Amino acid sequence: MNEVQLGIPFPCGPWAVMHHVALTHPRLYDLTRSGDLVSLDAAHHQFGLVDHLLPAGADLTEGSVDYARTKVVHHSLRAFVAVKQVLQRPIVERYDSERRAGDLDRTFVDIFFSDAARGAIKKRLEGLKG
Repeated sequence: MNEVQLGIPFPCGPWAVMHHVALTHPRLYDLTRSGDLVSLDAAHHQFGLVDHLLPAGADLTEGSVDYARTKVVHHSLRAFVAVKQVLQRPIVERYDSERRAGDLDRTFVDIFFSDAARGAIKKRLEGLKG
């Protein structure tokens, strides 16, 4: 389900992450504004939004732990944490700045729980059921 197509804005936290990622992928910026949906394959290969795909029916927990072990544990955990902190810093700073600047989360909550949004969500869910 896509928020934009239902008239619902992104909450502040996810928007901060998407904004940061979209700076390197102009098409992602378009996706956040247009509400277009992308396939799992495109999310993984084109946009880098998905780190790893598991085969259908695979155990998600087991596959995730195995992936983490091969990508993180065999390297220096301390170095990995340091790199993650550097990469996440702009996202955290933007999120903090957005939250201090206004009531973006309040706006999201007000819109999300409005009668119009609830009706749009209900209609979309009914359409998905066929």
